[in-house]
Amino acid sequence: MIKFLKNYKIFFIIIFVVIVFLPKLVLAENCPIVSVGLSPTNQKNKFNEVFALQMILSQYPNIYPDALVVGNFGPKTETAVKRLQADNGLNPNGVITEDTLDLICSQYYQCPFQSMIGRGDELNPEQKIEVRMLQYLLKYLPKVQYTGAVNGIIGSITEKAIIKFQNAYSLYPTEILDYETNITLCDIFSKLNTEKLSAPVSAPKTTTSSTTTSSPLKAICVAEPSTSIINQQVVFLSQVFGGKSPYKYQWGGYANGTSKTASNTFTTAGQYPVVLKITDANNKVVEAKCSASVSGQNKQTQVNPSISIPDISIGQQATTNVNVTIDMTSDVTEITSANDTVNVFWSSQNAETCYGTSAPINSSWNGPLSLKGQKTISNINVESGNAAIFTIVCNNKNKTEVKYLVIERP
Repeated sequence: MIKFLKNYKIFFIIIFVVIVFLPKLVLAENCPIVSVGLSPTNQKNKFNEVFALQMILSQYPNIYPDALVVGNFGPKTETAVKRLQADNGLNPNGVITEDTLDLICSQYYQCPFQSMIGRGDELNPEQKIEVRMLQYLLKYLPKVQYTGAVNGIIGSITEKAIIKFQNAYSLYPTEILDYETNITLCDIFSKLNTEKLSAPVSAPKTTTSSTTTSSPLKAICVAEPSTSIINQQVVFLSQVFGGKSPYKYQWGGYANGTSKTASNTFTTAGQYPVVLKITDANNKVVEAKCSASVSGQNKQTQVNPSISIPDISIGQQATTNVNVTIDMTSDVTEITSANDTVNVFWSSQNAETCYGTSAPINSSWNGPLSLKGQKTISNINVESGNAAIFTIVCNNKNKTEVKYLVIERP
């Protein structure tokens, strides 16, 4: 009987230990963050854990709206950790304390790869976060080394990276984030503290004032529309490459102003040349030239006569004050060859018609566009060191809005 009671007591001690400590043991095994004391001043040789921490925090925009996953515990990551600590009643010191680590691994840790999505799918905000995390992870995986933009959109380059990942990990190349692919991604995510990562092949570009002068200063000027009719507004667009920001703009010829864009309305037919002078922070100067071709009111020389672009001459009585707005983005901002394709996404509000133009002219984009949609642009025939501009013009009876994006070929 005594022996039974001793065994009984030992049994309950074992059960107690299992109940109390096993969850933490399992948690420590599954959670990719294991180091207590992780902070901006204590991150040496902890790249993988910081990378994992940023992936976890990025899934909560209210905590980490910057959503940068670069493996460096900087001020933005520290602020996010402080916000998480404050929201949960912990001391907001920005350091991964033991309590903070338990909180992250028990309540905030979850794999971001949950949705079955692929190229061309319209994504909700949560799925866009998933794709951003995918793009970051694939950049740092040696077997993939994704080189595209981190923008939350699955375009042609991201799709190729998914296929490369599937082939590298012996998965069927479905080209989408299918169940097996997500399971494999989640397995890698859970082991990020030991997973081998490498520096990305092409670091994300920034457009801050720290732009160096190693790249020569170049500029592009585009008239939109390039062919118009009298009393129709022409917008002159600019794009600068290289040099050092900030830039100063000076329009001349048949356009005036010091902004990035200029406009004019012409009352007689003819060719109206414009000169754009740009000066960078190092006082380097470059000029770009373009011109507007204006035809008579009754001549059918518009870009597309079936598209009604409103007459917005000065003094015109407006019949509506509703502004036109356009959102426009793409899955990549640069291409490596003319064989690459670019997916352009756009949507407009309060518009009646939309029209696409490009420089150089690209038949995949030019022409009437729906008020909302997506197009795959191919045969982008620009030489290395130059760029293509894709423009969308949307209007209603008295309002016109112009948006454009630039696709570079380094």
